Amino acid sequence: MAIIWITHDLGVVAGMADRVAVMYGGYIVEEAPVNELYANQSTLILRIF
Repeated sequence: MAIIWITHDLGVVAGMADRVAVMYGGYIVEEAPVNELYANQSTLILRIF
């Protein structure tokens, strides 16, 4: 099952999701399993968020 959840609260995302896509300007800029996304923030937008 898939759910699209739009939020600015990364704590909620970490508790609910297995995999996350981060969007900026209408485009997906980063996508990974939640634990990998937190450990390896490869885009500037995710690091400052």
